[in-house]
Amino acid sequence: SARQLSEDARRAYTVQRNVGQAFDLQLRAFGADPSDPDVAGDLAFLLLKVNPAQAETARQLSLHAIALRPSQRRAPLRNRLARRAVRG
Repeated sequence: SARQLSEDARRAYTVQRNVGQAFDLQLRAFGADPSDPDVAGDLAFLLLKVNPAQAETARQLSLHAIALRPSQRRAPLRNRLARRAVRG
């Protein structure tokens, strides 16, 4: 499932410090469920971590993630990351 792939990506990034693997897993998660705002937001974050960073794509994906949220109850860290990506 998209959520499981996203959790695997989070572990790859935080525990293994493997940005490439985390990005690949998160991209698969997004492919499985592009309407999940957490999955989209995490992919936007990783787009800024890959080499070379893909800032414009991350900004667009951040906007997509924000638009998917039905309310203002966003995770504080993701909120700050999304705002940073939007500002460029």
